[in-house]
Amino acid sequence: MMLDNREKIIKSIQVYINENMSDYAIMINGAWGSGKTYFVKNELIPELEQDKPVIYISLFGIKTIDDLVNVMSLHILNIYSNERAQKRANLNGNSFRQINSRNISSTSKVATTLMSLISKGLKLVPKGEDTKAFVSDLQKNSIKFNRYIFIFDDFERSIIDKIELLGFFDELVEQNNAKVIIVCNESKITNAREEKSANNAQQENNESDDKRLVDDYRLYKEKVIGLTVKYEANLYSVYETVLMKETNNDNTCSLLLQYKNDILELFKITHSINIRTLIFTFKRFKELREEIESVFKTNKKDMTYFDEYASIIMLNVVTASLSYKDLGKNILDILKNKDTIACYFSSEGLNDDVKNFDMTNYVRVSRFVNKYIYSYLLDYKLLIEDIDRYIEEKVNDTQDIANKVNNIFYIEDDECAVRKLLAVLDDIEKNKYCLGVYPRILSNLFILVDLFSDGKQISTDRLKEIILASTEKRSNEFSESNWYYFGSSNIEANEFNSQLYKRLKDMRTINSRRKYIEDFDSRYDIPALMRKLMEIGSPVEEGRSLLSYIPVEIVVKRVMEVPNNDLRVIHGILRHNYLDVKNIKDIRHGDIYMFKEWRDMMGQQMDTIDSKLKHFHMELLLDCIKDICNKLE
Repeated sequence: MMLDNREKIIKSIQVYINENMSDYAIMINGAWGSGKTYFVKNELIPELEQDKPVIYISLFGIKTIDDLVNVMSLHILNIYSNERAQKRANLNGNSFRQINSRNISSTSKVATTLMSLISKGLKLVPKGEDTKAFVSDLQKNSIKFNRYIFIFDDFERSIIDKIELLGFFDELVEQNNAKVIIVCNESKITNAREEKSANNAQQENNESDDKRLVDDYRLYKEKVIGLTVKYEANLYSVYETVLMKETNNDNTCSLLLQYKNDILELFKITHSINIRTLIFTFKRFKELREEIESVFKTNKKDMTYFDEYASIIMLNVVTASLSYKDLGKNILDILKNKDTIACYFSSEGLNDDVKNFDMTNYVRVSRFVNKYIYSYLLDYKLLIEDIDRYIEEKVNDTQDIANKVNNIFYIEDDECAVRKLLAVLDDIEKNKYCLGVYPRILSNLFILVDLFSDGKQISTDRLKEIILASTEKRSNEFSESNWYYFGSSNIEANEFNSQLYKRLKDMRTINSRRKYIEDFDSRYDIPALMRKLMEIGSPVEEGRSLLSYIPVEIVVKRVMEVPNNDLRVIHGILRHNYLDVKNIKDIRHGDIYMFKEWRDMMGQQMDTIDSKLKHFHMELLLDCIKDICNKLE
């Protein structure tokens, strides 16, 4: 079986640990963000602890060798204290698991310099019984450093001179046979020293050859480091391990596991192997998913859309995290104040230096996600708006719904097909589908219902009933131009489509007239509304304008209330749409009854007008109406 890079590193280090005598250290070298520290803490240390106590120390922030020794002292004292506590417990008859330690004999003694440093480090520790015993054993050379494994991480980040550090490690491994593992990104050490050498070239020319030799990191490394192993990040191999740790194998975990390939493809095309970005992505999505679920429930949103919405947000979290953490791009600045759908890592989207992400093609980019990635602040208003927008998109996605129905035909298991069909019928009953989807699914629905009819949950009568009920609630969406129906061999489906089409058309007319009446009875801009309802080209039936469907008493009442200037505008609208049109009788002959009624009602109310100017404008308008009546007769 092929071993991956992590397993090979563990095997190599185990060989080193099992050596009775070794006078060298091992270095694990890998790029920043590649997951070295994660690997060391979560995989390497658990393996090594089976043989010896492990002391892990990050060198980041440690300023001097004395400070380092202080930290080491506390670690060693902690192990020593635990061992003494277990021994005392065993003597008292308590059952404690014995520490698994090897009895390795060593002829080397604790070096005087190291012993003094450890003792010095213990000056900061309260002088308890364990500390006194530890110092005593240290002085008696009973403390054997070869029974510990020391792991020093962040070597390249240490501000202690690297040559000084290597000298200290050399003392540990050569004079005390301690096992030392150094974890670092060596390229940063080399770059830093080469840059320093370039900046100080003139100064170094004045130094002796010996001095320059002492300053050569690579020469000292060769003396101290006996083996360097290369840690190469493989997000595919660590993905599930990291995921389980960060999500506790919950609902978030299952979704991230389902989309593992898509997520890692995004990392691949952005050339990212940064495990810290992967962990960042998992954490942020876990937090957002929990918030989104809470918002869905609190605001009574349809939970059937939750999982798919969460998966879309997940891809947005991944792309935003990569842009922010690895590419240094602030999408908030790029998107400004609007959401978008972007071909994410391509010239069509946000990052034109990276090729198109073909697997998902386009990523839905939401402002609340990007804002959260950069600030950890969730804008609930933007989140709710985005959820509403998404659900509306799904409701109106006729192709998606049509595919859902069509795909039932290709299911191998009849029971599964019935469940899918019942789910579609349930969606119809809950009014989840927009009106435009029915011409596309009627034929297939009738065929499927005929196949699986049980006379109760699945029957043509129930299908018709729930469709009629749902379409009635959405009749305002009806558009003759968008009602595309392709006839099928199912005669009943074809007949029902014709029935549904006529019913919706009639309801659309009724609803439109009701809306016109409501508008005319409440709107302020009466001239604009009259222009819209009378203009040539507007929908007509039997040669009637839309205005003719509004009760004349409402029209007259509103017209007599408008200012004088609006009366002049209305006069102009009537002349333009009726008196100036030569063939008006042919296209608006049905309006004759409206204008006659209007003429009679307005004539009866002329005596109620007190203002002479108002009376003047009303007489002009009444004369215009009389002329229209004559022209339409």
